[in-house]
Amino acid sequence: MIRTFVASALLIALSPSLADADVMSFTGWEDTSSNGVFGTFGNISDFGYTSSPDPVYDGSHSLYLQESPLSGTPNAVLAWVSGISAGDVITASMWFRGTEAGSGNTSKARIWGAYYDETDTGTYDSSAGGNSDYAGEGGVWEMVSYTWTANGNTSVFGLQARVYAYGDNDTIWADNLTISVDNDAAMIEVAGVAGSPVVPGPAAGFAVLGGLASARRRRR
Repeated sequence: MIRTFVASALLIALSPSLADADVMSFTGWEDTSSNGVFGTFGNISDFGYTSSPDPVYDGSHSLYLQESPLSGTPNAVLAWVSGISAGDVITASMWFRGTEAGSGNTSKARIWGAYYDETDTGTYDSSAGGNSDYAGEGGVWEMVSYTWTANGNTSVFGLQARVYAYGDNDTIWADNLTISVDNDAAMIEVAGVAGSPVVPGPAAGFAVLGGLASARRRRR
């Protein structure tokens, strides 16, 4: 499979948010000793790490989420942003791939946000919404991104991956998540990496832009 997403377009689209970010973190789910997710809601029957020849966008591993039985819209929390205040801007982008097994709709995913009282999925407060576009349809890797403005009701934001499954197409894969917030007093914790490294926005921005540029040359 050839990835046709043009990296230069991503640089143009993401550069403003990266430049404005005060805190940024990244995960590619390469540390299999770490939690793949921070918690789930609904019928996520299985999750964990995938390695080649199963779908991997970049590196050696990716995250998979499986829905069973098919009902509702299950999700998994992939990152926490804590210490936020009203007006803080949170931006996330990541890659998804769905399954395409026979006829029917292919599985797909969205990124979504929610507010929590603590970094614990059991303290859910309210939805923060998310993107209207799906990613991963047709069994190909697609990137999706979204920006939220914190409402100030709570000090914790949770980034979710929402799964949309159909029949035998019950699994999605996720890889290369970047998340940032324009508040240098905030903390970010991401799943799938030891220690959840948090770095200043501009420095991380250059690293991510470099990674996107190299992705342009990758082939599957």
